Amino acid sequence: MTRTRDCVRTLNKCRSKGGAAQRQLDLLVKRDGVPGALAYVNGRTYTAGTAEVGTGRPMVDADARFRLAGDTKAFTATAVMRLVAEGKVRLDAPAGRYVPQLAQSPVTVRQLLKQRSGLPE
Repeated sequence: MTRTRDCVRTLNKCRSKGGAAQRQLDLLVKRDGVPGALAYVNGRTYTAGTAEVGTGRPMVDADARFRLAGDTKAFTATAVMRLVAEGKVRLDAPAGRYVPQLAQSPVTVRQLLKQRSGLPE
């Protein structure tokens, strides 16, 4: 885990250097055993590894979809709650206020965080 944190720190330091970003993603996969990694740096997408464990399917580009697993839910909820604490997001506001793709939906931010929005996968 320490290696992974070191890799992430290094990736953050070299955002302006695309080659360095790619090398760090490659290290995450080869050295640390991360199945797949994706970074968006200065308008360019870098990938390494596979999009789904066991399939060998390569990572996708910025416009495609891939499985992220359950860790992202907690990470996203934490980030949203920080915005709530800063007064930048309201839990009972329509999610479309912050996510243009949901502009026509009555779903609230709170419902999204509780995973009770009724939206299809």
